[in-house]
This record gives sequence, C-alpha cells and structure tokens, in this order.
Amino acid sequence: MYQRQGRIGSLMVIAIFTLAMIAPSFVWAGQASKKQMPSIDWGWMFVVPVLLPTEPGQGTTTTTTTTTTTDDNNVGDGGQPDAGSAAQGAIAGSSSANGVVSGALSNLTNAAQTATGTGSQTNTANIAAVGGIPAAQSTAASAPSNKTAQTANIALNTVDASNQGNGSNGGDPVRLATGAFIMNEEDDSYNSNNLKISLSRTYVSTGGSAHSLGQGWAFSYDTRVIRGSIYKASDVIDSINGQITILNDSYDKQETDSTNALKGIGDQLTAARNLLGDETNPIAGTAYYALAAAQDAVDKAIATGVQNLILAANNELTTAKGLVASINGVGGIIDSLTAEQGTVQESQKGLEAIQTAITDLKVELASYQVYVDESAANAKLNRLVTSSGDLSSGQYTGNGTIVFVDERGSSHLLMIEADANPDSTVTLPDGSRNYYPSGSALLPAPDQPMDDSLALESDGSYVRTTKDGTRYLYTYLGQLDRIIDTNGNTLTFGYSTVGELTSITDDYGRATTFAWTNGRITTIAAPAGRTVCQGSSYSPTLGQHIPPGDLSVILA
Repeated sequence: MYQRQGRIGSLMVIAIFTLAMIAPSFVWAGQASKKQMPSIDWGWMFVVPVLLPTEPGQGTTTTTTTTTTTDDNNVGDGGQPDAGSAAQGAIAGSSSANGVVSGALSNLTNAAQTATGTGSQTNTANIAAVGGIPAAQSTAASAPSNKTAQTANIALNTVDASNQGNGSNGGDPVRLATGAFIMNEEDDSYNSNNLKISLSRTYVSTGGSAHSLGQGWAFSYDTRVIRGSIYKASDVIDSINGQITILNDSYDKQETDSTNALKGIGDQLTAARNLLGDETNPIAGTAYYALAAAQDAVDKAIATGVQNLILAANNELTTAKGLVASINGVGGIIDSLTAEQGTVQESQKGLEAIQTAITDLKVELASYQVYVDESAANAKLNRLVTSSGDLSSGQYTGNGTIVFVDERGSSHLLMIEADANPDSTVTLPDGSRNYYPSGSALLPAPDQPMDDSLALESDGSYVRTTKDGTRYLYTYLGQLDRIIDTNGNTLTFGYSTVGELTSITDDYGRATTFAWTNGRITTIAAPAGRTVCQGSSYSPTLGQHIPPGDLSVILA
C-alpha cells in the first residue's frame, strides 16, 4: 500500500512540474492574440525536491516546489510584473505630448503677439500716411492763381497817398505818410521839335530800386512797363511734385506693409484655429491624447503603489489639464487677431484717399503748370526793365498784372482785364507766346488810381495816354519807345543790346546821348554838344542837396 501511494505522489509532482513549465505558454498565446507583448520578469525558478515517504519505514520520494523572486519596482498590488513599466511608459507618453502642445502654444502666443504688434504699427502708419494729405493739398492750394497779386512779395512805392495819380509829393522833402526823404531835381530841360526833354531825377530814401542811376534814384526816362509774374513759380511745381512723390512712396510702402501684416495675422489666425476644436485638429488632438495618457499614467502608477511614479503621473496630469485649458483659451487670441485684422483692413481702405489725393494733385499740377509757363514767359519779357531777383522792381505781382513805373519812379499796379490764352498760337517778335493776342484794357488797382490810361496792344506793346493827349509808346519788352504829342511830333528812344538808354532823337535827328559805366549813366550830352552831367552815378548822402546841373560831385 505504501508503495502504491508513493507512486501516486510521484505522478502528482511530475504533473505540477509540467503545468509550471507550460502555463506561461498559454499566457503568451493569449496575450499575443491581443497583439500585446508585455514585459514579464520571470524571476528564477527552482525545482525543489520534496521527499515523500513511499512506505512506512522505507525511503523518501522526491517532489518539486517552484519559487519566483521579483523586482519590487515592477510589481503592483495585483502582483502584475509589468505594472511599473506600463506606468513609466504612460508618464513618458504624456510628457512628450505635453511638450509638443506647450511648444505649439508658446509659438502661437509669440507669433500672435508679433502679428498683432505689426498690425497695430501698420495701422498707425496708414493713418499717418493719410494724415499727410492735407499738407500736400495745402501746398497746391497756396499756389498763386492767375490774377492774384502776390502782395507779400511786392515792394512798390505806391503804398502812400502821395503817389496817387501823377501828382507831386505833398510834404516835400519828407513824404508825410511814410516819413521817406524825397528830393526832386531837374538838371536840364530844352525843347526839341516842340517836345520838352526834361533831364530830371528823383531820390526816395526808402526806394529799393536802382535802374539808370544809383540806389534809390529814379531818372525821368526810366519810365517803363513791367509784366507781372509769379515769384519762384517753378518752386511751387517742384513742391507739388515733391508732395506727389511723398504720397506715392507712402502709399506703396503702406500698401506693401498692410498686405504683409494681413498675411501675418491671417497665418496666425489659421494656426490658432488649428489649436481649437476636437481631437481631429493636430495640436488639439495631441493635447487630448496627453490628457488621456496622463490619466492612464496615474491609474497605472497607483496600481504600482510606488509614490514617485504616482507623483510624476499626477504632475503630468496637471500639466495636461492646464494645456487643454490653454487651448480652449485660444479663442481670446483669435478674437484679438480678428480685431486687429479688421483694423488694418479698415486703415488699408483709407489708403485709397491717398490715391485720390495724388490724382487731384496731378490735376492741380497740370493746371498750375499753365501759370508757371505764363509766369516764365512774363519774366522773360522783363529782362530789359528789371534786375534779376530784384523784388523791389515789382515784377512779382502775379500773372495777369502790370506794374507801370512813371517818371518819378513811382510804381502803379494794374490788372489785365482780359484772360490769358495759354493755347494762343500768336507769337511776339522774340518768338514767345502772346498770351493776349487781342490785347486788353489795363485797370488800375482800386487803391492806386492813375491820371493816365494804359492799354495792352494786340502785338504785346503798351500805349499810355496822358490827360493832354500825349501818347507814350512802350515796346512789348516794356521800354519807352516813342513819345508823340497831339500834333504828331515825336521823340524816339534808342537802346543798347543790354537795354541801356543811349539816345533821345527828335524828328530832325537831333539827339541827346547817354554814356554808361557799370550799368549806370555817367555822362549826358545835349544836342548842342554841351555836357549836362558827368560823374560816376547818382548816390548822394541822405539829406544832401545836389544843385541842378551840378552832378560832377556825385560819386558812387
């Protein structure tokens, strides 16, 4: 009987050993069917011989016991050998996903701030560019019109009442209205063919012009007609062109900057929207995965009972929750970007005003160019009767005006009644355009009446008629050409190529001649051959009385 029991015991030991050897194979097969390959720590297996009695008093029968040793870090409360590794893997996966989301959020925030800042700067610049329009328009608006006297640039001697009409100076030798010292002298006079030739001079201490004589002096035959022009007219053209260039450059730059700013904002809006929504969006999906992975890591860490794993998993869970919340808060960034996008778009529309202003300025430029061309033609006509750049000569009174200088040197402003014809094909003797091919009446300024009348002829010359009917004829260049009395007696005036008076000749050929030095009369010789005066020029000390005919003491 004992012998039979011993055999049965031996069979049980063999069966247990066999099951111990093949059991893992069934486990692996089951797990393999789930496509999972867990990391299993086999430990060490020992077959421990156990002696069982076979027969009373007889020997023992050997059986086996299996003992497994494990690593505590990889064993959970359930005794699963892969729980620690699974928790660590879940923590690592969550951490990696959190890093991706965190980086994406940081990049979006920085890029959105840059795009918003650029948009704000562009909007401000657009507004500033549009704000430059009034200055450009003001430049064009300040351009003198055709018949506007540029009083700021006029230094005429007709300001006080003593110059009204052609009368004498009340209050001589001091002009009462201005306090200017006045001196009138007739050095010589004689009749030539029933016409009086008067060689006289007038000094005005405030006079700014110097024509035939010294500064402040006027000679009796310095009378002339000056065609009004625009002071530095071409500068206005340059200024308008400059404003157009500024506006063009400003428009081009702001249009480019606006386009770039809107593209930057649009790119960030797209990026921001990709962070929103459900798991189908790339970054949002990653964030939700990180949250799920972190929760799984917590569960697995708890299963291990290892505190450092539990703490790490909870930290990842907290981070993942915060990132998901941040993604849900991306809506605020989208709102900010959308608002900035609208602002830039609105200011970009304002740039259209610059284009409109440029178009208007070009129209103004074309219109003003007509004035500039006329002014240039007028200035050319004055080349023999004014000094270049001399404001006191009265040449800068504006287009459509005339300045008449009488024998005493007083200037009178007149307006050309007719309108200039910029399309005229009629030319003056020098080939320049005749802007008044039909001539025109010349109207004295309201505060500057004249005893004489003056008219612009169709050939560009001028006719002045005095009360007694004597006519003074001036060339189209403004120089006194002839004096004709009512009986037809004539004095003819001769000039050098530079416009200096050289002779006055009557109908019988008798001439009074003039010699010049450095642009000033130095000698006057009467027809009989006698010298009326001889000296460098007229330039007296203020208040000094120069006797008539005694001019040899007057030096420059």
